[in-house]
Amino acid sequence: SPDHPDVRALSAAPGALRAAAARAAGEALRGMARQRPLALVIEDAHFADETALDAFEYATLQEAGCPIWVAVIGRPGFGSGRTAWASRAAHQMRLNLPALDGASAAELARKLLAPAENVPSSAVHRLVERTQGIPLLLVELVRGLKRDGLIRRSEKSGAWFLATDELDRLPDLPLVQWLAGREIESLPADLAAHARMASIFGSEFSAGELEGVMQALEREGVAPETDLDASVGVQRLTESGLLIRHRQERVGFRHALLRETVYQTVPPGQRTVVHRAAYAYFAGNPDLSDEQRLPQMALHAARSGLRNEAVDLYLDLARRAEKRHAYLDAESLYRDAIDNLTTAPDPKAAIASPAAATTTPDPRLIDARQGLGMMRFRLGRHEDALKDLVVAAELAHVAHVPDREIDILLDESLLLDWMNDWSRSAQLVEQAQELARKVCTPLLEARLVYANGRTLHRADKTDQACTYFEKSAAMAAELGAAGYETHILSLGLAGWGYSMLRRFEEAEATFQKILDLTEARGDVLNLTMTLINRNILSFLSMKTERLVTDFKRLIGLARESGFPLIECLAQKDLAEVQYCLGQTAEAEAQARRAIGVTIQVHGTRARQTVITEALLARILIYRGEIAAAREVMAAFQGHQDEARAAGQTDAELSPSDAFLTETVRLAIDGAPTAAWEDLLARSRAIMLQPQDLIEMMELRALTTLRAGDAVQAVTLLDAALEEARKNAEIMVGRIESARDRARPVSNGAAVG
Repeated sequence: SPDHPDVRALSAAPGALRAAAARAAGEALRGMARQRPLALVIEDAHFADETALDAFEYATLQEAGCPIWVAVIGRPGFGSGRTAWASRAAHQMRLNLPALDGASAAELARKLLAPAENVPSSAVHRLVERTQGIPLLLVELVRGLKRDGLIRRSEKSGAWFLATDELDRLPDLPLVQWLAGREIESLPADLAAHARMASIFGSEFSAGELEGVMQALEREGVAPETDLDASVGVQRLTESGLLIRHRQERVGFRHALLRETVYQTVPPGQRTVVHRAAYAYFAGNPDLSDEQRLPQMALHAARSGLRNEAVDLYLDLARRAEKRHAYLDAESLYRDAIDNLTTAPDPKAAIASPAAATTTPDPRLIDARQGLGMMRFRLGRHEDALKDLVVAAELAHVAHVPDREIDILLDESLLLDWMNDWSRSAQLVEQAQELARKVCTPLLEARLVYANGRTLHRADKTDQACTYFEKSAAMAAELGAAGYETHILSLGLAGWGYSMLRRFEEAEATFQKILDLTEARGDVLNLTMTLINRNILSFLSMKTERLVTDFKRLIGLARESGFPLIECLAQKDLAEVQYCLGQTAEAEAQARRAIGVTIQVHGTRARQTVITEALLARILIYRGEIAAAREVMAAFQGHQDEARAAGQTDAELSPSDAFLTETVRLAIDGAPTAAWEDLLARSRAIMLQPQDLIEMMELRALTTLRAGDAVQAVTLLDAALEEARKNAEIMVGRIESARDRARPVSNGAAVG
């Protein structure tokens, strides 16, 4: 009690009360440690009371000889205020822990984002950048993202994903607000006002920009909240640790969450006034580069009610970001443009029914919605991308702009092709072709030729498809940058077709040309597709080392860039290669891994899932595991039946996949010779891929061997071997091995 005589006596001497309290607390800690060893952890030591800190140091003095261990965790500023603290302890160690390095922070972010997987590396980088790799803030940020529904589950596949376009909409983070509040409260009033003014400028700014806006406010008769000179205020805020210095004399808040929290303390009316002055300053300052001016103009226009100006600026910035393949930035910018165009309180309502929102859609809304869809496509968010493109096509139809509608329909058909929904993709190509009778541009014409070639390609009409691809590639090449993607896509499928037609030199030259073009432009998406398509060339030309290298590079690129569809393809195709090489145990394990990844991305009923299941069944039937193969095929059939019942068209098999699946069924059933002959005759009629035809011949031979006719089996394997030597040398070793195993049986020898 402060009224106790001993306490009143101590209060007379300066510092005596605090010293006595520290000694009393320290002795209490020593007493606990003498009873049993004591470990004490103090977090946020920068907020700790001085008396408590003295008590901890007292308890650990060497002369006490107590088994006590104290860990004190605080911000860097704690050490600057108490440089000699703990120097009297029996033992002491100081560890300066910096923010996590980029790789570690990204790993932590990915773990925190679970169950979302295949998050684009650019999105992970954004989260790390926002929190500066500080684990506490990263944990709180991700917790807020989950709470606000940014970790979502796909309605179609059930897989979890991160809504990347909403990353700039920071969730409410009470802990960060509390931390920031404590920090701001510790500043002098004029400096705290300076911090609030600085928070309006976004991620970073210069003292000159701050000064310019303050002068603009004064010219308009608005007195800034702070009387400090801009450069002085920035210097003092930097010394306090609130701001940090960047290159080229620019500064910013220590991390984005801190800035946003401070920004929320600025009264809304004051924010609007400062944002309007900032917009005028940046718009009227031609000495700044576009990279400095335009983002600031867009931010301040949007936040000061200049919505029309903001839309134009965000669209310009989005297109610039798209051009440099900064798809995450572009996605966010297109969304910002839409937010400033849409007056509906709920943006989702406008997305669901755009045609009802207005009878004459703003052309910029069509641009923004199409751009958003394509950026989501680039980021692997295919279902959301499809919704955006459907909305964009509806808007273009309502606005009576057939050329735009054709363009969007072709984008949508390309996306559906990536999603393996080839039937709907072909339907949209036909719809676009019909509209093109009214109006068409050189670029749209080239895209239509490519799209028609792609439809033929998916129907395994390789000769005809290559003719279309050659034409569309030539047409697109004449259009320069505008035709770049159509040119690349056409060359990619042409290279694949040349490989199938065994025009290897043309295929090599074509793929090398694409690789040079995509790497020069930093086009990771099309680079990965080129590697995928080149795999068939490596496969057929026996470049197995390059094949494996390309697969490793593919999987790495897919995971780094957030391309789950490509990862699924690479995982499955790697199992195919191992199977062709006769590495059946490795192939089975890889196929099972591929199924797991594919189900996670596509769901159980999608085409990619069922063909991967069919691959596993093929491997099992090759190894003679009939019961296991029958079980896999039962699951395969069940998933297909479910898809058909649900009206899904993306689970239908291509002709080649259908033939291989039928081969497995014949092998499981031990079908008679006539059924095999019929199957092989039908497969030859559609120009099946050489390795697929050879596999069918081989499985027929192995089925014959298991039925007891070893002599006929060897004859059939010899035929398959002859075909492999002509068209698929990669399979020669596997078939030779099977024939060598069959020969002792045909000669009457016992088989162990």
